[in-house]
Amino acid sequence: RTNNSIFACKNYGNLMHEIFSNIHAETDYQKILQDFVRQGRINSHEASEIVSEIADFWKIPETKNWFRKDAMILNETTILTPEGHQYRPDRIILEGKNATVIDYKFGEHELPSYKRQIKNYTSLLNRMGYQTNAYLCYVKLKKVEQIT
Repeated sequence: RTNNSIFACKNYGNLMHEIFSNIHAETDYQKILQDFVRQGRINSHEASEIVSEIADFWKIPETKNWFRKDAMILNETTILTPEGHQYRPDRIILEGKNATVIDYKFGEHELPSYKRQIKNYTSLLNRMGYQTNAYLCYVKLKKVEQIT
């Protein structure tokens, strides 16, 4: 990849988080990317790079389950604690008293802080009475890790 690739852009992670927060079904990303191009936020070459990356995301076995229509989905929803702290997991899937937390990572490294971050999210949901599952999804690495 060249240095002018979207992947070298320092706002890449934020851009990808915004795209993923707007994906509700597997086909949504195409319209989202068209909108981003139309708004001048990315060019068509960058859009095609992102299409390729998202196509690889859908090949990860766990991902299909995260976008089903029979569950309540919370994208980028703020959790406010009694102490006044705010947390914003990328995606929470609620089914009755079960909550699945997904945090997307778009870099090329797996850091211990990512596990601490998602464990904090599950702890907050446990305090709210949910049974939790948690996953870190390393999109660029095409890998999902269940966090226990």
